[in-house]
Amino acid sequence: MKNFIKGSMVAAAMLMGTSAFAQIQDEKNVTITMELIPILQLNMNTPDQVNFVFDEISEYIGGITKYGATILTASSSVSWDLFASGTSGAHAALATNRIWDAQAAYGTAPITNAAGGAWNQLPLTALELHQFPADINNGVANTGGDYAAQFTAVPNPQAVTLGANNIYVSAGSAYVAPPATAALNNRYVAGGSGLTSFVAGGSYLTQTAVAATGSNDAYYFVIDYRILPGLPTNFPFASTGTAAEALAGAGSYAKPGVYTMNVKYLMIENQ
Repeated sequence: MKNFIKGSMVAAAMLMGTSAFAQIQDEKNVTITMELIPILQLNMNTPDQVNFVFDEISEYIGGITKYGATILTASSSVSWDLFASGTSGAHAALATNRIWDAQAAYGTAPITNAAGGAWNQLPLTALELHQFPADINNGVANTGGDYAAQFTAVPNPQAVTLGANNIYVSAGSAYVAPPATAALNNRYVAGGSGLTSFVAGGSYLTQTAVAATGSNDAYYFVIDYRILPGLPTNFPFASTGTAAEALAGAGSYAKPGVYTMNVKYLMIENQ
């Protein structure tokens, strides 16, 4: 009996010793994936249609200005650029048709040659823009500039300033193509062409006040519009920035009627 108890105790001691030197381990792994979706959000907090009705001689001479017609607010998780692009159905169909869409004509049929008379092919660059704030660029100054210049006064004893406020019109087939720097009216609202011209990611929701002209970053913009038909009605301020786009030909003038165009504001990732 004594021998049996002694043997049992030895066996127990051996089992305890084995437990002290061996470990049982189980392991589970979780893979964490992060996907960063770029957010570019541009809001237009004003009506999406702006009407110009010219029914007074003074309006033909001095033009009509729509102050604060468009207010833009931006939010983004990435650096970005913002530009305005003027287009129409005719321009979208053929890039060389830099003209408004003629919706209705008053009186006799228009002509479309340089012999004078009533034209219904009016230049898109007849629309002028002015913005506040201006010079918004976190990087180096871009050569295209923006719409900071005040509208040229009319009548003006000085030469007409061409290209300072005319809306950008793409020379390519796509109106979404951002402006280059070759022509004077290849303008941005904020940022610019090239990697070093941009607005840093941010939001108007966290902007404590409307940015001043010359600020590095801004997310709130007020846009004014002007159209000046002139007398005769040949749109003397229409310009590509390097050349006037006023109606050509002695005796030429804009055909009375209804015309429409589209202004597209495009906020794009800076690349």
